[in-house]
Amino acid sequence: MVDFACDANGCPILAVSDLAVHTKDLTANPKCSLLVARDPEDRTDLVITLHGDAVSVPEKDKEAVRAAYLARHPQCILG
Repeated sequence: MVDFACDANGCPILAVSDLAVHTKDLTANPKCSLLVARDPEDRTDLVITLHGDAVSVPEKDKEAVRAAYLARHPQCILG
């Protein structure tokens, strides 16, 4: 389970560590899905599953993406 936010275009943003297994898996195969639930504690209340390819954020967009993520999750510290 990971937190996510959306950018100005509504694309999901995931913040994962370079040390995370998720990151290693996505580097090997960028195909992924994001299951979005209304209540993360209630897995029977599923809303939508998004399928796509994970891509790294281009250097020119990193500040905007970082700001969008932190606006949704201000308690996070991103390195």
